[in-house]
Amino acid sequence: MKTKLTLKLLVGAVALTAAGSVFANTSLKDGNATGGGSLFLNVVDTTNSTSFVFDTGLTLSSFTGNSPLTYNLSTDANWNSFLTGAGSDALQYNVVGVTTNAAGGQYNVAFTSNAATGTSVGKVGSTSNGTLQSVANLNPFIAAINASTSSTSNSLYVQDTGANANDAAYFGNNYSIGGGFTTTTTTSGIKDIYAAGTATKFYELSPNGDINNISAKALVTAFAGTWNLVGSTLSYTVSSVPLPDSLGLLLGGVALMGLIARRGKSNDAAGLPGAAA
Repeated sequence: MKTKLTLKLLVGAVALTAAGSVFANTSLKDGNATGGGSLFLNVVDTTNSTSFVFDTGLTLSSFTGNSPLTYNLSTDANWNSFLTGAGSDALQYNVVGVTTNAAGGQYNVAFTSNAATGTSVGKVGSTSNGTLQSVANLNPFIAAINASTSSTSNSLYVQDTGANANDAAYFGNNYSIGGGFTTTTTTSGIKDIYAAGTATKFYELSPNGDINNISAKALVTAFAGTWNLVGSTLSYTVSSVPLPDSLGLLLGGVALMGLIARRGKSNDAAGLPGAAA
């Protein structure tokens, strides 16, 4: 009797676990999380007001940008639902991450952009220290993503109907953080949404010098690679870097010395002219 009861409880627990996994929520880390915020993909269909979010599993604090990455979304249920609704609509995407800068409550933010670098209006780097404080507005968006029900634990499909709990998790093409992180104007130099299939450079902004100097232009770090979304494949590609001329000559000289040494040993063994006396 006790064995049967234990078996029934075990079967029930398995059933509850299986049911719960169907409605698992995403677990994106926000900018205040230990170890830094998550890097995530956001894709938008502005015609139907739907969006798709995918957690890459990376964090901004640990991301070096020196290694290629590939994510296949073809088996993701949320991605396929999003594509079905999108039909032939043009899609827009971005990769973004945010983490707290230890000093002063300002934030570092990473984002895809094809805008030119510089500190003048309309270029990446025109954002100020003061604006980096407002990047914290991404945290409520991330919280809304995590609170929304999802069929997977690392993605979310959102239909912005204006009347459901998931609406706050819709990124859209008009999401802005203060006046410095927008998708609809070029005044800040950070245009974070681009047409799918267009490789985009990846940058990180961080506070510059005295954080109390809110007008100082934020520091810009360009990662080595570019992000791209083609079909159902998200990839981060790092171009090979040619060796500097001086290093190339050095390596060539070392190789030549090795060749000469090997020929000397061969001649010595055969007793040929040129062998060591």
